[in-house]
Amino acid sequence: MGRRPLPGRRAEICRTAAQIIQARGFEATSLADIARALGLTKSGLYHYTSSKHALLFEIMTFGMDQIDAEVVAPVRNIADPAERLYELVNRHIRIATRAGGAVAQLADEVKSLPAVSRRQVQQRMREYVTFVHGIVEELAAAGR
Repeated sequence: MGRRPLPGRRAEICRTAAQIIQARGFEATSLADIARALGLTKSGLYHYTSSKHALLFEIMTFGMDQIDAEVVAPVRNIADPAERLYELVNRHIRIATRAGGAVAQLADEVKSLPAVSRRQVQQRMREYVTFVHGIVEELAAAGR
C-alpha cells in the first residue's frame, strides 16, 4: 500500500471521469465525453492516459490510494479496536462521498478492466476488507 499522490490535474481528471462513468456506465462513456467535460480535446486527454481502460485502472488505483492514505494509515495505530473501527468508518464515509462519491461507486466497473489490472485492483480491495475484518475479529475476541 502507499502509492504516489496524483498531481492536481490528474486527480481532477480521475474525479471528473469517475463522475461521468458512474452516471453513464463505463461502456457508454467515451474518452471524448471525458475530454469535453474537462475542457480538453480528445488528443489533449491522451497526454494523460493511453486508453479508456488505462484511465479506469488509474481511477480505481487513485481511489484505493486515497483509502490507504486517508483511512488505513491514520487508523492503523489506534490502540482501541472500537475507536479504530469508528474512525475507519468515519474516514471511509468522507472519502466515499467526496465528489459525489463517484470514485467509490465504481467498484462494479472492475469487471471492465483487463484481467491483469482487474486482479491488481481486486487484490487491493481484498487487503482493505481483510484489514477491516481484522478489527472486527479483534473486537469479537475481546467480547465487544
